[in-house]
Amino acid sequence: MTRVVSLFLPSWSIDRHRRKAGDAAPPAEAPLVLIGRDGRRQVVLAADAAAQAAGVRVGMPATKVRVLVPGLVVHDHDARADAASLDRLALWVLQRYAPIVAADPPDGLVIDTTGADHLHGGEDAMLATNLSKKQQRGANYTVRPKRGMLEATFPRYFSNLRPKPIPSAALLAVTV
Repeated sequence: MTRVVSLFLPSWSIDRHRRKAGDAAPPAEAPLVLIGRDGRRQVVLAADAAAQAAGVRVGMPATKVRVLVPGLVVHDHDARADAASLDRLALWVLQRYAPIVAADPPDGLVIDTTGADHLHGGEDAMLATNLSKKQQRGANYTVRPKRGMLEATFPRYFSNLRPKPIPSAALLAVTV
């Protein structure tokens, strides 16, 4: 039976931006959003936890968000850099864990673990232990192990299947 894992990284853009900024990154308490164009409008394309707690949602007009949230840090979204770093993450996973890995832009990976998970002590151990060897700083993600590619990549069609929670320390941290 085919086993596919969908690694969903909803804060991939924010995490990549913070890693790139290094010490110059705003503190975690400061609300951070990445904005870009949707047609002629500038909208929020990514928001960190602090911004979301302040009421910011993806898709909100950038001008509205700037007025509503004091101390908001606003940067331009770089979709190409996000895609390139996601491709590097996919290559990293391919070299270490599974023979078939694909980036699922804009914020995910699809990993075919069929026949490879036993090499790492089973699927749970592979996801929780081996991936935690490199820990992601403040990552937010969901792991969905499924029976096939369709179930892993299109969970909205399979609402009766629940995501499998994995502790945040289990996500790999690769320099991207």
